[in-house]
Amino acid sequence: MSNSQQLYTGGNKAVKQLRYHMSLQGLSNLLNSTIDIKAQTQVSTIAENQKITEDSSDQESDQSVKAPNIYATSNYDGITFEEEDTHLAYILQSSLDNKVNFEGYTTQSDNGSFQVTGRILFGGKQHILNISTSGSGQLLASPDSGYKQGAIAFGINSGTGIFEHATGFITSNFIVGESGEYRDVHTATLFLKSKEKDGLTPEEERLLVRDVMDEKAFPVTMDASIEYIADLLALTHASELMVIDEQGNFIGVVSEVDLLQVLIPDIDEIVRVGGTLKDALNIFIRNGRDLAAQPIRRLVKSNARTVRPDDELVAVATVMLHSNARRLPVVEQGAFVGSIYLEDICWAVLSKWNGIRQN
Repeated sequence: MSNSQQLYTGGNKAVKQLRYHMSLQGLSNLLNSTIDIKAQTQVSTIAENQKITEDSSDQESDQSVKAPNIYATSNYDGITFEEEDTHLAYILQSSLDNKVNFEGYTTQSDNGSFQVTGRILFGGKQHILNISTSGSGQLLASPDSGYKQGAIAFGINSGTGIFEHATGFITSNFIVGESGEYRDVHTATLFLKSKEKDGLTPEEERLLVRDVMDEKAFPVTMDASIEYIADLLALTHASELMVIDEQGNFIGVVSEVDLLQVLIPDIDEIVRVGGTLKDALNIFIRNGRDLAAQPIRRLVKSNARTVRPDDELVAVATVMLHSNARRLPVVEQGAFVGSIYLEDICWAVLSKWNGIRQN
């Protein structure tokens, strides 16, 4: 059983593992208490709601808002998920406002150790991890006199969204400067628990990519000619084709847009030097004739998003909608095994799956 599948403990609990690495940048006043984190970031979602009680010897306790000592952010591109955790990454990505916020309060000791409490917010306030230091963190000198380096292990106290029943640990390795510059790398291993709903077993609740994917998708190789690809696109009415190597491993995609971009001349440049649209058309046709027999190798985009047969269909559908993707390649252990289309998902939810549930 792969780590992406559900593991069962205690009968009514489904446990999934989520592992990720995240790079963050931001501000901290750990070395310079005069730096106002809230004022410089203009954002502090912790400080918006958290009230800190301050005791005074000559007056009653009052409520005040305290800004965090650490405020750092990461874009979704700054997060790397382990391969087997892809379907959980889809759930996070579909809810992300392309941003993750890390906010923390620190309490320092004279020996250089410190404690941190705070939270990590994925996609605004939809999925939140509430964390605190496990043991104590260390802040030590670095070879650069303007910076110190530190390390912390965080435990998960509670969470919301998909982190509602989360447990696990996050390690933090960071540097902080006297000017307030803060850079951090988080490495997380989390366990996410979910409860059964409506008396259904976890298997009955799941609808996977493999249930509706098209296994008859026709891939091409890197040596296929541009003319051959153009013919296939026209015959199949597809907007792109999947590209594999001789062993059937997925390499990337080539689209009708890729073909047109290499064929169409720069009309503005032609007109600028005194040419006409007819001249541009002649160049367009000549490019088609000259490039027809060339292989598509240089046109293939190798950074295409892929999904796996065991990915949750609802998460994949959400990502496809957010990224305006009509079709995605399905890859298993590097091998291309099919494609999934938005219309397949619509059919599955509105027709196939409802029929299964009714029967």
